[in-house]
Amino acid sequence: MKMVNKISEEKIQEKIEKGYLKSRIMFELVGKPKEHIENTLKKYLEDIETKEEDSVILSTEFGEAQEIEGGLFSTYCDAEVLVQNPSVLASFCYEYMPASIEIEEPTEMRITNQDYSNTFNDLLFRLHEVSLELKKNIGKLKFAENNTVKLIYNLVILSLKKEAKSIDEIYEDTMVDKAELEKFLERLVEMKRIVKQEDGKFFANVVSEKKKNE
Repeated sequence: MKMVNKISEEKIQEKIEKGYLKSRIMFELVGKPKEHIENTLKKYLEDIETKEEDSVILSTEFGEAQEIEGGLFSTYCDAEVLVQNPSVLASFCYEYMPASIEIEEPTEMRITNQDYSNTFNDLLFRLHEVSLELKKNIGKLKFAENNTVKLIYNLVILSLKKEAKSIDEIYEDTMVDKAELEKFLERLVEMKRIVKQEDGKFFANVVSEKKKNE
């Protein structure tokens, strides 16, 4: 389905002469169900048109969502967009992450050192933002990982509190993935938190636990 903006060709050329870039920008979206991603992509373009004062959407062509692997659907929007200058185009890409971009007009352009500076400073700002967010998420993951390890440890010790048990019996008590549980138990044996018997069963090392609590 194609939607065309009512801006005249004369008006478009006037803006291009003032330094605007006429670009063809492709947006893609994958998800499910089919109707949801189609409506989401249309809303996405509507939001861009409403929010971006330095950009003008000239036309949009939406493709019908096609089913791909895993029951997911893929759809796209091919949009013609006027943006004020190269710096704004770079910001547009950072903000909306289109699949591809092609500058149609002008075919040649003069980019000032200020344009270059603005573009690279914006790029650096975005990279610092991503780096900060990544560090925050790594910290959260480490915190969650530490808490998960403590939780599994407590579940194992609670399971072995009264009697020695096989890995299958510990699994029934903890419901931790067997492969991961086996590695975890071997690690606890190395740390002398638990003891592995000749019959393959495990039991809590009471002496070690007392020292740990002291």
